[in-house]
Amino acid sequence: MLEETSADVDCVFIRQELHRHPERIKDEVEAALDAADSPCDEVILGYGLCSNGVVGIEARECRLIIPKVHDCIGMYLGSLTRYIAMFDQRPGTYYLTTGWIEKGKDPLTTMREEYAARVGMADAEEAMREELQHYSTIAFIDLKLRSDTERFKRIARENAEYFGLEYVEIQGDWSLLRKLVEGPYDPSEFVIVEPGGRVEQRLFR
Repeated sequence: MLEETSADVDCVFIRQELHRHPERIKDEVEAALDAADSPCDEVILGYGLCSNGVVGIEARECRLIIPKVHDCIGMYLGSLTRYIAMFDQRPGTYYLTTGWIEKGKDPLTTMREEYAARVGMADAEEAMREELQHYSTIAFIDLKLRSDTERFKRIARENAEYFGLEYVEIQGDWSLLRKLVEGPYDPSEFVIVEPGGRVEQRLFR
């Protein structure tokens, strides 16, 4: 976990691989809250519901603010409404972003570097194809984040071609991420838990 501090904001980065273990998110977030050196007015959590990983987190002394989305894909698309619309249009979509690919979390890299190291290439490919059996599309969310975005699009396209899936590109939307940092925190877009309360699944509906 890394920490960056400015005059008014402390930023704590929690391990990216927790997306594979949502049952650990609550404990890691609460440990980060316990480790905070000074009191604050608000804690802004850069997670969605994340397979109920945030359920049970206590707001404690500070107001807790969480984007009202199912997972990070909703944040990259700008809203839960757009996420649902995209899901209705293409329900079997595996989303990739520059960050996911850069961390080696695309299916091809995961298969070749993580799974193959444990079980061999043949079994690794069988396992990954089984994971992807209900997907029909790989979509790259383009947030116009970097000058070398084309390289990441190429990797996303290679994933689609290797596993026989359709490839599409989707324009990302920074608006919800911007509001997460700057506000305002409209209850229609954010879960707001007052001090002493806990995060509940129903708050994301």
